[in-house]
Amino acid sequence: MYKTDDIVVSVGIAVFNAEKYIRQCLDNVLNQKTKFKFEIIVHDDASTDNTAKILKEYAEQYPDVVIPICQTENQYSQGKGIMSNFIIPKVKGIYFAVCDGDDYWCDDYKLQKQVDFMEEHPDYSLCYHPAKMIYENEEHEPIIIGLSEHKNPQSYYNLTKANYIPAGSVMYRFDAAKEDLLHRPDDIYPGDWFNHISVASHGKIGYLPDVMYVYRWNSQGVSHTTSDNPEKEIHLKYGVKEVNFSYAVWNKIKDKFPQYYKEVFLRVLRDVYVAYLSELKTNEMSILQQKYSQYFKDINFCFQENNTIPFNKYKIKYKKYKTMFFVLVILSVISIIWYFIK
Repeated sequence: MYKTDDIVVSVGIAVFNAEKYIRQCLDNVLNQKTKFKFEIIVHDDASTDNTAKILKEYAEQYPDVVIPICQTENQYSQGKGIMSNFIIPKVKGIYFAVCDGDDYWCDDYKLQKQVDFMEEHPDYSLCYHPAKMIYENEEHEPIIIGLSEHKNPQSYYNLTKANYIPAGSVMYRFDAAKEDLLHRPDDIYPGDWFNHISVASHGKIGYLPDVMYVYRWNSQGVSHTTSDNPEKEIHLKYGVKEVNFSYAVWNKIKDKFPQYYKEVFLRVLRDVYVAYLSELKTNEMSILQQKYSQYFKDINFCFQENNTIPFNKYKIKYKKYKTMFFVLVILSVISIIWYFIK
């Protein structure tokens, strides 16, 4: 049980050029009705609009609650993870919650409800709830995401297959989460999914049915695309980080699901490599070849029709680039051998 003077929850918010929405985000966190103290750690990644000015305004108005971190140089573009490098080291709370600067919470009792759940279930390392997804240009009606029909605890195995936890809905037990969040690899995508998987490895996953968070979809978001082939576009944009993510998850859970996630990793490695190959992105291909050279021998296995990994959707593409693929693999092997013998 927490003490009266404890900071019970630390809320982490990462923002960049969020002047349009940051006031709504902060106001809805500040309006939380709780029986405990909480803090808000806001990281501005060198915004070029008035975001930093707004954060300083809130910090002056709420000096014991709002803790701004305002960068003069963009850290994300330098490959640094914002949460692990800048927000997590400042956390004082027993629990840790997050919200993106262009999203907001829509229930004034969100933090209290989640803390109550976590206090009543000490064997749970995180809990989450559904969210309403709204479209910035109102081209679609809002939808509810993150719904679950399963009883608690929620499935850890299913979480490794798909990220069913809306990012801004999660609350972590910080003593279980701290080391994983501090040492999370910077060069992975998606980062929030990896956080969920890592923290959930230390306890159970809880679900609260109330919709308490609004996720704002906009076409400029990191993971959003209007392409006719969104999967390929994501591969081309974040492919190396996607492979790094899958490899990191495999190493995280290999004791529990060794063969299953090895197959997932190999599938992602193959898909990303084929996407790069189709656009002749040789630099990215070289990175994958050098970092994961020992696994390329298993790529052929992934293309066999009797494998559990889907085959047909890649069959035509694979045949088209088959010769080039093997030439590049052979060249990479020769370069590696030459590196060690010279």
